[in-house]
Amino acid sequence: MKSNSWEACLTTLLYQFWFIGTGVFSTLCQQFVFYQGGADKKSMLPVMATFLGMTLAIFIPVSQNTQNTQLEKAVNPQKKFLISGVLEYFGQTLAILGLIYAGSGIYQVTYSSVVVFTAVFSKIFLKKELHFGHWVSISLIVSGLSLSALGTTQGHHTGNPYTQLFGMFLTLAASIFYASNYVLVEWILSGPSPPQANSVQTYSGLYALGFTLIYIVFYTVPHFDTIIVQSINAKNGNFQIIILMYCLMVLSAFLHSYTYYWLINNVGAVATGVLQSVRAISVFALSSMFFCSEHDEQCYNLYKAIATVVVVCGLAYYSHVKTVVEVKPRKEGL
Repeated sequence: MKSNSWEACLTTLLYQFWFIGTGVFSTLCQQFVFYQGGADKKSMLPVMATFLGMTLAIFIPVSQNTQNTQLEKAVNPQKKFLISGVLEYFGQTLAILGLIYAGSGIYQVTYSSVVVFTAVFSKIFLKKELHFGHWVSISLIVSGLSLSALGTTQGHHTGNPYTQLFGMFLTLAASIFYASNYVLVEWILSGPSPPQANSVQTYSGLYALGFTLIYIVFYTVPHFDTIIVQSINAKNGNFQIIILMYCLMVLSAFLHSYTYYWLINNVGAVATGVLQSVRAISVFALSSMFFCSEHDEQCYNLYKAIATVVVVCGLAYYSHVKTVVEVKPRKEGL
């Protein structure tokens, strides 16, 4: 029993590592391509790479009999996949628009609410029991991520305040869509006769990719020279390197979404949402190393250092509470 418990623990840690690592890698790739001029936010190409990566799960070998049986028993699985795809698409799109209009500082503060929305939706729709300690740790995490924005909102962003407010509401909406999808996927995978996680990943990605391709065909392609070619030339970008980075982004997106669905299925939506804070503080440090010379907002500062400490404390406390809550019922049962 102990051996199985350790194996399960190590497996979970491995998936968490890959989830965070691929998330950080994808973010850094997007930033690199953006500074090369190949990822204009209006092009939706980075979003397309994400959804294309999700669809690669179709190549993961699955027992055909098992897959057919599960899809037959599942009630209207394609409707659930479609809803998940819609949530993914709007979450990604609104997040990009929110970043454009609000600036990275306000965006980071607002996007940190995804942890809170996930916890609230899990309690309402999944009837998950969240203890006082969970809420305290989540509050610490959100507070820490909010602190990180202080160094960027003071003097670095001088845009129209109404534009920033509009961006904040867009980001808030994106957080709600993301949190809703976290909870929806957990509900799908924990229900009676659920489809396999690979199926949810593949079909949700296909639907979201379809919506994105419609936008790309009608907007990106007609404006390709303006928003891509001219942008790359203006920033002296390297077309070959940009293409390579997009290929890596697709592969990273596949691994990230694969671990995401596994974690949702095995540790739940709230715990997976909390892991996004680890991704955020990791991006703080690595972005400073690679892109500080490109933009001041990428540089590591006192606020980000404090934010890192607060978020780590929140994560440690969340892990402690989770362990205590899981161990207590076992002791009472002995």
